[in-house]
Amino acid sequence: MADKYQSKHPAGPVELEWIENALGVAGFDPALSALVRAMPRGIFEFRRGAEIITEGGQDREVFMLYRGRAAVYRSGPDNKERLLGTLEPGDIFGEIAFLIDVPRSASVRAETDCSAVVFEAESFGLLARDYPALLARLRKTASRRILELFRL
Repeated sequence: MADKYQSKHPAGPVELEWIENALGVAGFDPALSALVRAMPRGIFEFRRGAEIITEGGQDREVFMLYRGRAAVYRSGPDNKERLLGTLEPGDIFGEIAFLIDVPRSASVRAETDCSAVVFEAESFGLLARDYPALLARLRKTASRRILELFRL
């Protein structure tokens, strides 16, 4: 899935520290830190206008915007795209499909050239299981976004 993107590079030390801070796990158990550092598939680059997630897609990766800005869209009953919101660096997305194992509920498109950390669902699931505060954050974000979907 993520291999279709423009380019990928491994997360380096600065990026890994940023990921730990953004996930809120910096300074915890060294085993947790090691798990976080082993998780990312890499940092993927997206050109302005590129679709990062496609509504209805079956993939389950979780993304964290690292640089740039992205927009979240969903098709309405009239099949017209509606803007649901924008994403900034540090925002996690793709969590609804990950948490409740359903097709992607919206599309995410790069508003600017951007990059995102891509996490495999299985490894992210291990982190969420072992770090309840992260799982609570994901559930809260997903709940808020699901409520927004009902407002269409």
